[in-house]
Amino acid sequence: MALTIDPQHLVEASRQLQSPANSEVERPSENQGPSFAERLSDAVAEVNDLQEHAHQLSTEYAEGRNNDLHGTVIAMEQADISLRMVATIRNRVIEAYREVMRMGA
Repeated sequence: MALTIDPQHLVEASRQLQSPANSEVERPSENQGPSFAERLSDAVAEVNDLQEHAHQLSTEYAEGRNNDLHGTVIAMEQADISLRMVATIRNRVIEAYREVMRMGA
């Protein structure tokens, strides 16, 4: 069972953060697709699934029920990279929020 995070969703969400602040605000409509919040929520859920899968594989390996070291290490690295990517996006969201707050001052 291979769980993967779709990096395209995270890249698109990151690009939305980098869009110019002076553009007109678009009102969401039913045919525009998922919002940034929905994509971010989905990404966090996928990262959580990857973390749980990696933990399960490492536990099974440590207990001797799984002898696939290669697969275990790959799952752990996927989980780590995904977590770091979500943390980077979180940091960019916080940075964008602070920048917007400075504009009002």
